[in-house]
Amino acid sequence: MSLVNVRAFERLLASGASEAQIDEFLAALKNPDKGSHEERLVYHFSKNGVLRNQVGFLTALHSQGGVVDRREGSRIAFVFVSGVIDYIGVAGVRSRLSRMKANGIYLYDDNDMNYLLGVRQFGNMQRTTAVLLQLARKLGVDRIITVGSSAGGFAAIKYALALNGHASVTFSPFTTFADEHHRRDGRGQAIIDRFKQRAPDQLIDLVPLLAKRDPALELASFYAKDMPRDEWHAKRTLAASPRSFVIALNGEKTYPVLAPLVVNGIFDAFMRPLTEGSSVEDAVAGILRGYPKALTAITTG
Repeated sequence: MSLVNVRAFERLLASGASEAQIDEFLAALKNPDKGSHEERLVYHFSKNGVLRNQVGFLTALHSQGGVVDRREGSRIAFVFVSGVIDYIGVAGVRSRLSRMKANGIYLYDDNDMNYLLGVRQFGNMQRTTAVLLQLARKLGVDRIITVGSSAGGFAAIKYALALNGHASVTFSPFTTFADEHHRRDGRGQAIIDRFKQRAPDQLIDLVPLLAKRDPALELASFYAKDMPRDEWHAKRTLAASPRSFVIALNGEKTYPVLAPLVVNGIFDAFMRPLTEGSSVEDAVAGILRGYPKALTAITTG
């Protein structure tokens, strides 16, 4: 399906468009095909859309590169890195996390480089890392948890390591962009080509970095049960870190898996204990008890 209108919507957000301009754009998408990107835009962001209340947040995020939600008294911050074409994912996540008692730092990379060159408005990756650490200090945070979906899962893990984060929570994550692994995966060739031109040294495998981390990074990786390439990526982390947990959503063939986890309540059930200081291990145990038929814990590589 064409992404022309999706890109146009992103440019509209980045321009700081008003809600009236958003409505005019969506109204022009007449009779969108069922299941198309256009239908999703209309369903989520029209006047009666389920994420309409996130339009202001999205325009700020896309124009500024970052948005901070402060929660007084919280010592925890979630750093959410939007994946490629992830306007619905980040809006859905923010709609849920904003109801919980934790700080939120939301990032958007308009360079389409999966944050490998940092967030443009902040600077290169080193400078972006410094900005995030400064924000954490201002928020009074002593526990940073990165969150990302799809390619954003790769960025979430990478930034968790760079920030000396406490944990990372990922959904259908890529765990490597190394050439030998991309030949096995085969997805995202346009992204790979762009990386090779602008940041070839960043096409790396995260597993060796996870293995070197001391103390081990707490890591939760979710994927849909019937998606073998997502399973392969997620399970690679098990050998790298003794604090890595991989959870499959049964009965789904969805990429990425974030949307169904938000819809069925598992996302909330997992994230809320983290806002209260629980470990990833305890949060995993809680959802396995609460959703025994929906979820399977993967414990071997």
